[in-house]
Order: sequence, then structure tokens, then C-alpha cells
Amino acid sequence: MFVKNVVFFFMIVSVFFINGKESIKFTQYIKVLEEKLPAIQKNKLDVIADEIALNKSYSAYDVALSLSGYGSGSQSYSNSSNSKNYYSPGAGGDLTVKSVLPSGTEISAGGSVNYKFTSGETTSTTSTGAENKTEWSTHSLEPVISIGLSQPILKNWLGLADRYAINTAKKDLAISKINYEINKKTILTGYSKRYFEWLGLHVKLEHVGKTIKNSELYLSRILQKNKMGLVDIDSVEAARYSLYQNEKKRLTILKTIADLENSLSDFIDMSQFTPATEEIDDYYKEALGSELNVVPFDDTDNAKIIGISKSKIEDSLIVNKNKLLPDLNLFANVNIPFNYTSKKTGDETEYYYFYDNDAVNVNFKAGLTLTYPLGNLSARNTVKETENLLQKIRIEYQDTLSSYNSDLKLIIHFKDYVLRNMDIGIKSLESLTARYDYLFEQFKKGRADSKDITDAENSILSEKMSVVDYKINLISNMFDYFNIVR
Repeated sequence: MFVKNVVFFFMIVSVFFINGKESIKFTQYIKVLEEKLPAIQKNKLDVIADEIALNKSYSAYDVALSLSGYGSGSQSYSNSSNSKNYYSPGAGGDLTVKSVLPSGTEISAGGSVNYKFTSGETTSTTSTGAENKTEWSTHSLEPVISIGLSQPILKNWLGLADRYAINTAKKDLAISKINYEINKKTILTGYSKRYFEWLGLHVKLEHVGKTIKNSELYLSRILQKNKMGLVDIDSVEAARYSLYQNEKKRLTILKTIADLENSLSDFIDMSQFTPATEEIDDYYKEALGSELNVVPFDDTDNAKIIGISKSKIEDSLIVNKNKLLPDLNLFANVNIPFNYTSKKTGDETEYYYFYDNDAVNVNFKAGLTLTYPLGNLSARNTVKETENLLQKIRIEYQDTLSSYNSDLKLIIHFKDYVLRNMDIGIKSLESLTARYDYLFEQFKKGRADSKDITDAENSILSEKMSVVDYKINLISNMFDYFNIVR
């Protein structure tokens, strides 16, 4: 009684663990891996890095603010023996704002101010011969407004070099985003195949399990017939051997499943899930109905990357050729100084604005600056290097195009190959099943050799395994197609 209770307990526990596993669908599996795979996350960080690089490239147009302040002083001496100047303290400061416009124009605006306090005394002699000393002081404030610009005419014409860095960063980001999708698709394609391999193994396990049950039932019948003297021991051992071979197949499949689950254990514990085995037929039908058309290479993401890369090199060639030109810049500067002075002599104070009430003084300067490098070997050889890169990427395009066309043809032809084998496999199963049914009926009547039955049953199992492989191959081929034509 105790033994029966223990057996019953373990039966309940085993059923709980088997049925307690959650079924995992392909879409759930892919979603988990997309969130956890380090390679995908790393590629996502590469995109973020290029986004940051693009933002940095706009620093060419940053506004620069400079501010300074200072104290000053001077000691002057009068040529007149009747005058004496004291030490003159002062202070000043300036503020300048500079920026470069998208046109390449460098513009600056700002102002400066200088304050100075000057004092002294003047000695004079009255008509009576008495000496008279008069103190005087001057407060002067001199603000200046300055505006300047510089426009490149040859090298960096209209900000060509400045815009190049931004355009390059934009194209790098575009390439990074496409690369992210390509790499993610390629990585997930490999893991998608592994999921259906795992699924197929479980379907094969079901087939082997059913065959083992049939073999056990058949062996029990053979043993009964042997006891009755209807079959010899050779038939018994043949049936037993067939059962053992199928047990070995089951162990092999279980080992393969465990290895596959272990390879995914860092990201998802597949051993805790049961496969949705019906999905093998769902995705097989999808693969069966998918039209594997010839997609022009220029419509693929790989072609887009090559196109953008080629465009980057062409931009670089234009900029590098532009660097061979001399620096010829148009410049203009405007200074507008103001002046305020108050002078106190004794008890009298005089005020002066704008240079004794004259109009504001405007200083203007404009012209051209020319800088011509002699030799300029670095720029000349950079042009040659860029032309060489342009030729290399043209060759890379042709090489990638050839590989693409070859791979695409193999994928399209492989589908036809699998379908032909699948058709033969299904017909073979029908033929083997009919033969097995006939042999089994003859066996029950004592007219068939037991070895023929075990051979027929093993052939059916082998063909079922092949049909599963054909389905998995067709599904994998569909993933390869969509991966290559993305």
C-alpha cells in the first residue's frame, strides 16, 4: 500500500511539472531575445553614439562669447614747469560675440569701454607776485562698438568645409541606423532558425515516442506468440533490438534539445517552456505561400549603405579638392568710438561729448586677404587617396552585387528543391504506411515476417523525421530570403 501511494505521489508531481510548463510562441521568444541579446544592445548604442556625433558636428556654428576686464594706470609728465600731473588710475573691459554662419561667414560684434581718472595742479603767479595753485581733474569714458565679418571666397566657399562635417555626421547616422536593422535582422534570423530547430526536435520526439509505444506493444505481442511457439527467438530479438534503437534515437534527440536549450540559457531558460508545436505547420504554410521574387539589389539595405558610403567619399573628394585652393577672404570691420569727458578746474566744470560735440566718429576698413600654400603636398595626396577610395567602393558594389545575386538564386532554388523532396516524402509515407498496415494484418494471420514489420515501422519513423526536416528547412529558407532582401 505504501509503495502504491509513493508511486501515485510521484505521478502527480511529474504531471504537475510537465503541465506546469508554459507554452512559448515564436513571437514571444523573439521579443525576449531582442531585448536581451548583447549584440543588439551594442548596435543600438552605436546608433546613439552617432546621434551624439551629429549634435557635436553643429559646434562649428557655436556662438563664442569672450569677456575681459582690467585695471590700468599711467604717470604722465607735463612739459610745463607750472603744471604737475598726478598718477592716473583707470579701468576697462570688452565683450565680443563671434559665430560662423552656414554660409561660412564669420561674424563678430562687441564693444569695449575705457575709464580714466586724471588729476593734477597748475601753479600761476598773480600780478602782485603771489603764487596761486589750482587743482584740476578729468573723468573720461571711451566706449567703442565694433562689428566685423570675414567671408571665404575660394577655400571653404559658402561654408563648404563647415557643412561637410555636418553632412558626414548625418550620413554616418543614416548608415548606423540601417546597420542596426541589418545586424538585428541577421542575428534574429539565426536565433529564429534555432527556435524552429528546437520546435522540430520536439515534434521528432513525439514521433519517436509514438513509435516506441508501438514497438513496446508489438514486442509484447511477439513475446506472447513466442510463448505459444508461433514465432522463434530471432523475431523476438529483432523486435527488441528495434525498440532499443528507437530508445537511442530518443536519447539523442533529448541530448540535442538540452544542448540547444543550454546555448540559450543566458538569455532565456527554454527548459522551463514547452513548444507550441502547432506553429511548425503554421509557419510551414506561410513559407509555402511566400513568393521568393528576385528583388533588385539596389532596393536592399546593403545597397543603401554602399550608396551612402559612396556619397560620403564623393563629398570628401569635393572638399579635399577645394582645400587645394588658396585662402581668399573678404573682410570688413567697423569701429564706432564714443567719448565722454568731464573736466573740473577749480570750481568750474566743463563737459565734453563726442569729441567736443562733433559727430560720432566711424572707422571702416574692408579688403581681401590671400594665403597661398606653396607645395601643399598633404592636400594633393589626400585627393589621390580619396579618388582611390572611390574606386574601391565601386568595386565593392560590384562584388556585393555578385554575391547577392548568387545567394538569392540559391535561396530561390532551394525552396523548389525542398518542395520536391517534401512531395516525395509525403508519397513515401503514404506508401510505407499502406505497406505497414498490410504487413501487420498479415502478421496477425501468421503470414508475415516480424522483421519486415519492424523495418517498415522504422522506415516510417525515418520518413516522418525527414518531413519534419523539410518543413524546418523551408521555414529557415524563408527567414534567409527576408534577411537577404531586406
